[in-house]
Amino acid sequence: MRRFPAIPRLGRIAVLATAMAALVPLAAWPGTATAAPAAAAVPVITTQTGTEATAPAPDTAAATQCSTIWIGVSSSLAGNMLWNWRQTTTFCYNGVTVTSHSTSYSWQITSWGSVSGYAWQGLAYNQSNCYVASGSTRNCSGNYVSLAGVFGQNTGTIGGGSGQCVQTQQWMTYRGQSTQKAYMNNYPNYQNVPCIIH
Repeated sequence: MRRFPAIPRLGRIAVLATAMAALVPLAAWPGTATAAPAAAAVPVITTQTGTEATAPAPDTAAATQCSTIWIGVSSSLAGNMLWNWRQTTTFCYNGVTVTSHSTSYSWQITSWGSVSGYAWQGLAYNQSNCYVASGSTRNCSGNYVSLAGVFGQNTGTIGGGSGQCVQTQQWMTYRGQSTQKAYMNNYPNYQNVPCIIH
């Protein structure tokens, strides 16, 4: 068996550094991220929506129908997704009122978003209320739900440091119609409040 001379401790560091330097070109293959994008770049915001029929619970009135609607928002930089957010609402209606609704949300920070300094800071806004929908005189013939999530570039609390706040809004009616919108604010803004759209 051939023996190699022992490498002094400092020599080991030099050998390791040389080996690591040889690996650097591997990180530059097309389609791989090698470093976080420059801070001056502006994230691109993408919004998607969807609607699907949902079966009502077995104990609901025969005339009741249900739908599930969702709105998703994502932020990307240099073609790499930083974070995404989704608000989903299932609502039931009977041609007179919105009889029930249930809303949930989900979020994700991607590995690219984490490298870029983004972290989930929490839910900043949560509102739901009945309204009189167009074509009706009944209260709760429409229902409104709005949530806002904060993706900050620090580990502090909501509104600390800087970041992005996404607010999603959903309107539902007694006829099963729905409208969805999304807004995104950078913060701090002039009021130092992450989300100010109501």
